[in-house]
Amino acid sequence: MEVKCVSGNQVVKNSFWKLCESIGVQVIQLIVTLVLARIIGPEEYGLIALVLVSINFVNLFVTSSLSTYLIYITNIRKQDFFTCLVINILIALLLVIVLYFVAPAIADFYGSEKLVDLIRAMSITVLFTSLSSVYNAYAVKMSQHKRLFIRNMISIPISGAIALIMALTGFGIWSLITQQIIYNVLLAVIIVLTIKIDIDGSWSLDCKVFKPMFAYGGATLLTTFIAFVSDNINDLFIGKKIDAINLGYYNRGNAFPGVIANVLNNLAISVFFPAFSSYKNDNSDLKVKFRKSTMVLYYVCFPIFMGLSVCSEAFVNSILTDKWVGAIPVIQLTCLYYCAMPFLQISSQVFLAIGKLKIRAVGEVVKMVLTIIFLFSFIDYGITAIAVSRVILAFLMVLFSCTISYYYIRYSFIEFIKDVTPPFLLSLFMVACIYPIGMLSMPAFLVLLLQVVVGGIIYLISLRLLKVQEILLLLSIIKKKV
Repeated sequence: MEVKCVSGNQVVKNSFWKLCESIGVQVIQLIVTLVLARIIGPEEYGLIALVLVSINFVNLFVTSSLSTYLIYITNIRKQDFFTCLVINILIALLLVIVLYFVAPAIADFYGSEKLVDLIRAMSITVLFTSLSSVYNAYAVKMSQHKRLFIRNMISIPISGAIALIMALTGFGIWSLITQQIIYNVLLAVIIVLTIKIDIDGSWSLDCKVFKPMFAYGGATLLTTFIAFVSDNINDLFIGKKIDAINLGYYNRGNAFPGVIANVLNNLAISVFFPAFSSYKNDNSDLKVKFRKSTMVLYYVCFPIFMGLSVCSEAFVNSILTDKWVGAIPVIQLTCLYYCAMPFLQISSQVFLAIGKLKIRAVGEVVKMVLTIIFLFSFIDYGITAIAVSRVILAFLMVLFSCTISYYYIRYSFIEFIKDVTPPFLLSLFMVACIYPIGMLSMPAFLVLLLQVVVGGIIYLISLRLLKVQEILLLLSIIKKKV
């Protein structure tokens, strides 16, 4: 079955549903995290970070390899889907067994026996993730984002409510572990029951698909693996070389801006990749879509990241309590780092869409090498210095990505600056208006609330006055849907 090009209107609709899905997931997880952060201390959160790094690493092999092939190919058959599904589940079974026996070694490396049971319990999610990822890839391919949204809106409240009850009744770390397990089980069950595989072909294994599937999936996995190392190596070495308490500060300082970044990244991967793939044979149209997508993302990300950076002190003091004050500078610097991520992510999707997997892989290798160099150069100066190094890294990666983009689709660094300057100046104006509020002598929660409300009103009014068409279109669709 040949999938038609994704229209501009369809991209906006997909963006709406994917944005709703991502926000729903992240908001519930954020609520659970905030409750747990008031109960669990930085040291225990450092241990949780190590568990998640281990599980997320294993999940790479079932979420970022074979299933991406289903999105890439133009003509998709039931044989392609079934072959990918069977192989993915078999890989997941093998990974769970490996993780079970490797857990004690990971615990010994970090000197904490608690990690053994935590890692083994979380490993069960790999099986359900392997199933969900294949169905999810098919749903994305067929632009069934609304169904994915509904699936999450059923799974999230159930798993989140159970986790919150457990946290409030003294289960601590295990509340987060349980939430992840229940959430992944529900996702798998619901997506199998609701996504109908309506394509040509038969339910059988096709050995002829093995070679192209593993070739594309392997290249994608390699790139994602390198990116994973770049993004998580700081957690691994902070936990080992410094201590779990500072890892807790660093991890939570990254987590809250990371919630926003995950929403934008999921949007770029699930919506823009299929859209870009539709124009992979026309560089001029692809460049136009690329520039518009970049502007839309930065009209969203700049005010959020810059606003969070200004509000970080009031946020930590009012929501997390003063035991997390050590995370404030990390939050502020991480917001600057994540300002570069939307462009890097969307550039990556362009390279995937035009089949330039090696270029994407080279970019991730460069990022990984620079990350390692900066980490070992700055780690002796503490977690704030490590956060500063990430800001420098982000700027260098934007320059690198613009250079490569210019070679393939003639998109230059100067054009990037032109595209992001309007949303940056608009966000800077908003930040300048809410910064003095932080100096008022009132409870931290009221300061935070006032900054968020005033900042949001100022930014939305500015968008309306300047008539930013892309954002106004998106807001009108959201209004109609609501």
